[in-house]
Amino acid sequence: MLRYSAKVAIAGILVIFLSACENSKFVRENLSINGTAVDGYIAGAAVCLDLDSNGICSAAEAKTTTAIDGKFSFSNVEKGANEFGTVILRGGTDTATNKEFGEVLKNVIDTKNVHSAILITPLTDLAAINFLDLTVKNSTKLNDSREMIESGLSLSQTDLDKDPMQDIKMFFTVQDLQYIKKIVQNVTITSLAQDINATQKQEIDYRIKKALLTPIEEKKWEALNLYFVFAAMEVEFNIIMDDDAKKFAAKNLNQFRDSLKVLSADSRLTVNMLSRLQVLLEIQRDASITAINSKDYNATITPIDLNTTFDKIEQTDFNTTDAIYDPEACLDGSAYSVIENIIFSPEATADTINGVYIKSSIGFSVNTEKTKVKLFYPDLTLEKTGKRTTFASNKYYLEFDQAWVSNTNNKVYIQTPIENSKLYQCFKLELSSIISNELKTTKVFRYSGSLL
Repeated sequence: MLRYSAKVAIAGILVIFLSACENSKFVRENLSINGTAVDGYIAGAAVCLDLDSNGICSAAEAKTTTAIDGKFSFSNVEKGANEFGTVILRGGTDTATNKEFGEVLKNVIDTKNVHSAILITPLTDLAAINFLDLTVKNSTKLNDSREMIESGLSLSQTDLDKDPMQDIKMFFTVQDLQYIKKIVQNVTITSLAQDINATQKQEIDYRIKKALLTPIEEKKWEALNLYFVFAAMEVEFNIIMDDDAKKFAAKNLNQFRDSLKVLSADSRLTVNMLSRLQVLLEIQRDASITAINSKDYNATITPIDLNTTFDKIEQTDFNTTDAIYDPEACLDGSAYSVIENIIFSPEATADTINGVYIKSSIGFSVNTEKTKVKLFYPDLTLEKTGKRTTFASNKYYLEFDQAWVSNTNNKVYIQTPIENSKLYQCFKLELSSIISNELKTTKVFRYSGSLL
């Protein structure tokens, strides 16, 4: 038999072991989630992790805001005893169209098996609505809800995990869905003949999504009878819709879908063009909405002309030879400031607060624009060191405070003119070293020009 002291020692070891296991279990049950919100990429949206899935973002539940690229994250959130949680997004701006995003979108997560990266899209939202309405909820039911959406929309398994702005098929599926939702919403609100507040509008959106689940589940999406959805809204809100409005909406949906089929089959289309294509598609959709609002049911909505569409989408102010697509290339916007310098300037142009300096070294020209160099840069968020690094090319000299090497965003762009051309060159440069020879530029471009 074991002596008493040996028993005590073993008991102590066992307590320590069990305690370590409990602590390890506690750490494993905390959630860390990286996500992206996509219609186009949705910036500035409020996102919460609703762990009890009651549809309310309570004060105790984790919250964050999406970045300019739609990304967000939650780190080390205690999940407690909840098997499922709902990531809820509200508001924000669709960066593809630069319009307010007025919807609520969701994605349900299995807290025992969270993917390292998740998406919130109009498609994950449909799967979430279907799952959250079930009486019995388990992992199998969650997978069934996702697979029902994928199958009903003629998608492949796991397609809901694909970014619609990086996958052409998913992009057109989302555009089709969003067009239908907006048109039905518009006819519904017009038929209610009253002012609608934000809460009421969200309720209408929710009821439309619920109605759309039926043709998806029955695999009748591609031959969708829009009158079925209108009938569901009439019952739901006790209204009678204008027959002419319904006919007009159905006719223009068919026209819109014809445009989508032709565009999606065109081999010239690349994922880099999708954000600009979304703008054109929304112009067509908004024309239909305007006609419905004004009850101009004889209005002719001009469908997207294929060649004109691509001419507009492919417009750029930049030379694209050996260049990489970058939507932020030489873009003066909320995230970047700009300074410029011409060869005739006696000194470099400086932003002393952010510690950057640019000087043109382009040869003399009677055309001042042909000697102009522009620098696009984010904010320096660190204290300046007072020490500078100089980076030189045959067209400019760039100086920067060495604090930029440790800045969260140390990516800058330099725009230079091209002789005898209306185009410019844009170069990306990461200020990642204080040693000039270790810095390398990458030629980039973005699409630009009016789409109207």
